[in-house]
Amino acid sequence: MKYRVVSVLKDNRPRFLIISDVEEMAILPSKYLKHLDQINASPNTVKSTAFALSYYYNFLQEQTIGLDEVTLLSYSEQNKHFIDFLYWVKDGKHTEHNTQTSNKTCNMYLGAVFRYYQFLALEDVLPMLKVLRVKKVSYFDSMGVNHQNAVNSFKGFLREEEPNLEEITSEEIQALINACTNDRDRLLIAMMAETGLRLGEILGIHYTEDIDFERRTVRVRYRETNTNLARAKNAEYRIALLSNTTFEFLVKYISENRKSLMDSEYLFTKLTGKNKGEPLDADSVYSMLKRLSKKTDINSHPHQLRHYFAEERRKEGWDLNDIRFALGHKKVETTIKYLGENNERLIEATDQYYSNNEDLYQIADFL
Repeated sequence: MKYRVVSVLKDNRPRFLIISDVEEMAILPSKYLKHLDQINASPNTVKSTAFALSYYYNFLQEQTIGLDEVTLLSYSEQNKHFIDFLYWVKDGKHTEHNTQTSNKTCNMYLGAVFRYYQFLALEDVLPMLKVLRVKKVSYFDSMGVNHQNAVNSFKGFLREEEPNLEEITSEEIQALINACTNDRDRLLIAMMAETGLRLGEILGIHYTEDIDFERRTVRVRYRETNTNLARAKNAEYRIALLSNTTFEFLVKYISENRKSLMDSEYLFTKLTGKNKGEPLDADSVYSMLKRLSKKTDINSHPHQLRHYFAEERRKEGWDLNDIRFALGHKKVETTIKYLGENNERLIEATDQYYSNNEDLYQIADFL
């Protein structure tokens, strides 16, 4: 018996379920997916969780063990069980092609499985896993102050690969735009580079509601109903300004494609094929960038264009908090990591700050 994921459309939104080959509903995982949907988890989160749970159920079947039996294992046996699952996924045994999976993806799948177990424990279906029981750790800092931290007892996650922060240049972006075969793709790349918006935010733009033609701005709006699964992260609403040239190009694009856009509220739609006129989705964008890579020998992805936006603003002297807000990060620490700021660069920046703002608090009076 094989567990697999299916999706159905309900209220114009995809709903994900897990079924088995014998057409019996997998009640518990599908109930959990419904719960995620009810608490407004993003469609991509629900989708990735569905696949993670289907893989885990297939792993359980191979291991001839059930969910309830896993919870009865000893602490060390549970650790081994979940580490075995990580390496089972790592070796690609969850797919028909046996292709290796990145450590980050393996960890993501296991994280989804752990959240599922926690849900079942809160529902009083199963006891809490021993490896997930929170431990209170008490320690004293250098000043003698006592601190308490809650730590997770599972330490078996795989060491994640360093993210590839290879930068893309303005010349390479220009080359990609020149290699495009249509204005939609040209506009999409230009807007990602100029606004720093996430791909999901760009694809969720409704040209009838989200564009201010007087101020040359586009607005990010949080919507749950986008059929292409595009969604603003963190339920955000914010505005991005376009350059005069790019905005003129946007107006030209809307004007020349008004007939095809009349049947859609989305700025970016599919141009050909049986799905012509439907909102563009992330898979289509990645396929487009892959085609451009073959034509230009420039490997690009949407995150590179966000990095480009952030780096260009940093070079122009933008404050980190301004960059953080523009990128839609909740914490400035995320922005620092996103920029690839290392300790030496931060020390230099801090030293320059102190040079420009010497003795802000008149501490010299006490020397």
